[in-house]
Amino acid sequence: MKNMITHDLQQQIFGMAKNCGLFIDIGCNVGVMTIGALLHHQQLKAIALDPSQTAVKLVKRSVKANKLGDRCTVVNAAVGDADGTAHFTDSLGNAMAAVQADGDIVKQLSLSNILNAYPDVKKLVKIDTEGFETVILKDLDNVKNKQDVTFIIEVHNLGYNNGNPSQVFSMLKKQDAIIKSLNGEEITSLPDGEISQILVSF
Repeated sequence: MKNMITHDLQQQIFGMAKNCGLFIDIGCNVGVMTIGALLHHQQLKAIALDPSQTAVKLVKRSVKANKLGDRCTVVNAAVGDADGTAHFTDSLGNAMAAVQADGDIVKQLSLSNILNAYPDVKKLVKIDTEGFETVILKDLDNVKNKQDVTFIIEVHNLGYNNGNPSQVFSMLKKQDAIIKSLNGEEITSLPDGEISQILVSF
């Protein structure tokens, strides 16, 4: 089931990236989505961000092997609602590798500063941060030119690393977001007890 979800997400990203100039992969892990999108679309540039040093090393290795260094920037940092630091448990491939209340201190960049640095570019932003999306999206107020941004967000179930689907939905609707499922159906609420993958535009 997980492989099917990943495949559907991958195909959605590849399809949507063809109309964008920049793919921002927040929680890139080993960079499968980033590398795939860049190989599919020659016009595309990408920024891949992950707080895991292990993951970032592997992404950089893949970027080099595929000769994508001129189109891909890899950043070892968490993304949150403000610049600063976060705590991260680094365990590549483990669902508990996430920004949490404790763990190693890592650099954190704000969502708005990352997106606002590219004001004239149509951006596709993937967020897969194991529940921390609830914190990241608190910075949505400060994102400019939201009409040029499309999000693909994996929203985790209530209480998973402090994730809160209802709060995520409320924050998005406050910004007049259009929220849909991966198959294009409009979403009017997010369930608390399961993971949801959503498309968000403005």
